[in-house]
Amino acid sequence: MKLVYIVPNLGSGNENIMMKRFFRNVEGGFAVIFAVGLLAFILCVGVAIDLTNVTKAKAQLQDVVDTAALAGAILAADDQSRARLAVRDMIVSNYAANERASLTGAPSIVFDESAREVTVTAEVLVENAVMGIAGYSSSRVTARTTSSYGVDFVTPFAVMMALDVSGSMSWTPSGGDEPRLDSMKSASESLFNTLYEESDDKGLFSTTIHSGFGTYNTALRARLNLHIGYRDTIRSVNELVAGGGTNSTPAVVYAYNQLIADRNEQENWSGYLLFMTDGDNNNIGSDISTINACNRAKANDIVIFTVAFGAGVRGQNLLRDCASGPENFYNSTDGDDLVAAFEDIAKEINKIVIRVKR
Repeated sequence: MKLVYIVPNLGSGNENIMMKRFFRNVEGGFAVIFAVGLLAFILCVGVAIDLTNVTKAKAQLQDVVDTAALAGAILAADDQSRARLAVRDMIVSNYAANERASLTGAPSIVFDESAREVTVTAEVLVENAVMGIAGYSSSRVTARTTSSYGVDFVTPFAVMMALDVSGSMSWTPSGGDEPRLDSMKSASESLFNTLYEESDDKGLFSTTIHSGFGTYNTALRARLNLHIGYRDTIRSVNELVAGGGTNSTPAVVYAYNQLIADRNEQENWSGYLLFMTDGDNNNIGSDISTINACNRAKANDIVIFTVAFGAGVRGQNLLRDCASGPENFYNSTDGDDLVAAFEDIAKEINKIVIRVKR
């Protein structure tokens, strides 16, 4: 087919020549259409990128606010002023060096004593790269979380003990009135009774706590796998006997493996390992392997509490290295100290057992 262009007679001279060239240059029309289409495509891609950045900023802000609210709930039971400061600092520090998002003001932190809840709200402005052309230089993003420190359910948690039953546990400390082993039995019972008494919902507590223990002298001795409840644990600990040398590694490894297996079967789970000794391992190699097991546990978010019961310097150093932090190490010199240490550990565990709702 042959295309015929009909050019109107618009005059003569230069004007006529220019108009003829305009109507004949159809390639220029395609170039304009392509340029406009390309610009529209680039703008659409740019807007999509801006919206993706806003979505990411929303998720990041929600994570920060969730974490801050949890921290506030943990601290609020003891000190609301400290909790408020911790929440504010946590949120502000997360955006101090953020080049794309900035807080619009101080986060809102509201404590409701009647409901035993803390509500945290924060807002940030996210810079737009392309939408700014249309006058939208930034997007406003808000996140809100309510965390309760008066629970209506108890998150599942597990407590494993690695307990020394070497021969020295049969000794009666100077000035004491019972063998160390009997004091350990009393302390273990106080641990679980305090966990129960400190719980906000005792009915739920009994179905969500998992407990067990492993004992050691030169090898792994009596043990009880993690199971629901705690009364069997108390009863089994009360049947323990002491004797033999000391190698803490097998019991700590056993406790770690039990906790990891339990964690893999639970959601919103937390795990705690209580490691107690009254002396030194028979060789340095056992110290090293025990510390390695503790480090694996801590790397898997297991919280370790350690208790020395009349232990010497080397035994105390081992326990300090194994503990999740300096505040998680306890040094007991007699039976009363040991019971008090186990009770305090129970209270620390209960501070972490909370819920979050949105």
